[in-house]
Amino acid sequence: TPGCIDEIEGLDHDRPNYTMAVYEVPESRKLHLVLADISTGELRHGLCQNIRELVRATHHFQPKEILVRKFFQPTLEQALASYIADSKVLFEPLPEATLRDPKVQTKLVNRVFAPVTVKELKKDGESLSLIAALLAHFEGLKHSLASFLTVKPLWTEDVMVIQDIAVRDLELFETTQRRTKKGSLYHEINRTLTPMGARLLRHSMLNPLVQAKQIRERHRTVRMLLQLEGSGLSRLREQLQGMPDLTRLVARIAAGRVTPRELALTKQGLAGATRLLHQVEGLGKGIHKSKLLHETFQQLEKAEEPLTILEAALQDNPIALSAGGEGIFKSGYHKKLDEKSALSQSGQDKLTAYENQLRQETGIQSLKVKNHKTFGLLIEITKSNLAKVPDTFVRRQTMVNCERFVTDELRQLDEELSSAGMLAAQLETELYEQLVAELGTFQKLMYGVAAGVEFIDLMLSFAWLARELDYCEPTLTEKGLRLAGSRHPVVESFVGRSHFVQNDIEFGPGTRQMLITGPNMAGKSTIMRQMALTAILNQMGSFVPARVAELPIFD
Repeated sequence: TPGCIDEIEGLDHDRPNYTMAVYEVPESRKLHLVLADISTGELRHGLCQNIRELVRATHHFQPKEILVRKFFQPTLEQALASYIADSKVLFEPLPEATLRDPKVQTKLVNRVFAPVTVKELKKDGESLSLIAALLAHFEGLKHSLASFLTVKPLWTEDVMVIQDIAVRDLELFETTQRRTKKGSLYHEINRTLTPMGARLLRHSMLNPLVQAKQIRERHRTVRMLLQLEGSGLSRLREQLQGMPDLTRLVARIAAGRVTPRELALTKQGLAGATRLLHQVEGLGKGIHKSKLLHETFQQLEKAEEPLTILEAALQDNPIALSAGGEGIFKSGYHKKLDEKSALSQSGQDKLTAYENQLRQETGIQSLKVKNHKTFGLLIEITKSNLAKVPDTFVRRQTMVNCERFVTDELRQLDEELSSAGMLAAQLETELYEQLVAELGTFQKLMYGVAAGVEFIDLMLSFAWLARELDYCEPTLTEKGLRLAGSRHPVVESFVGRSHFVQNDIEFGPGTRQMLITGPNMAGKSTIMRQMALTAILNQMGSFVPARVAELPIFD
């Protein structure tokens, strides 16, 4: 189902893939809401006071799949008519058996989460039952629940949630008329280089900060990075180039669904995080003055242990589990596997030698020994060479252009090869499962590394944007608002920096309103929107498009 996709190629790299579960409390008519992204292990729960709040939350989080009790589905579909018209969303029934069985709920939640999390959930019976029902839905589709570690609140007090009308009218993610990404704020300011960083940028735009301390710390971090100048910033950003989606890869490791190729990508991502840390250490101590960056670097340090395990085990370009046990692991990783692989390889060498021997003995240079799924190894000879076939060849299959034979020697060789290959493949599979299980013990740690990478990516993107487009560091104030040389971040990219007329805007004590006059297309709405976008950029922790910016914290 849409909410259960965890294959990275099947997902949008820059947005979450939420499944939403809704439960209406019969007595109060309040609505409990749970959101889960199985591809990243994100799980949130909260309460909506009424259907209007639920509609806003749906537009905000944009789930691909909604689970609801059957009798409530028509009401919800009617309320979400505009969302359904814009989005392909699948409605599914909530598992009623789980909703009605407290014992099953407790058992399931205990199996997935740590005791501290379970204790918190038990304080709110409806939330626990709804989370359990959503988990039961995933399990019913044969999905592992191992990617989930914690439960976060739906909303937090340290952010301002931007409602869907403002998202639409300010064209944060797409233009109003053509519904294209180009022309949106996200498209114009996105300088992130990783999938995780792109998702964090989107989250930051939808949930700007409202705590002055947090905003100032991000501004300070961007300022520290800008002090590295172009060459220093470039060297850091180079380490992020080609970084895989570590968060989603870790979720697949935890679920036991990771492929050898994806393990190689995980190794690449952890190695990139380590290189990024070493690059930072070479830039001097000044950058460590940022508390946020210092905490992030501590997270990156934890990449070393799982990286060491992967480097010792994996080939540089591992392929799928192979018949000969030579597709994944480095030579020397496991002595017994090396022995069985060597045995399998010597059998292949014998097969090649036997094929050459038959060509010389029969004089048939086009003779080939091929492996058939049903009959095993067969000698293939074209119709034009049938007269040269010796009496020792036993016919097994007649084709349009050729005939296939077998000999006693080939049967013996086939048994030898099959036995060696099967034993090698069996051991390789066992070792692979052990490796994935061992890496799964580092799940929380690797999630932390991914979070560190995404945060550094976001801060570097803000610094690069400020340097590239001459954005200034805002000052937070409670004494009104002052913008000098303010620009609209999207419009100026279309008309050109030199053609955009900068604006000064000032609200002080006693000035609560301003009247903007002028003809159509004079820029009245542009100046209002650019103020709103400047406020959002400021509270994301970014610098803003102006010469001087003194801003309050907007609600």
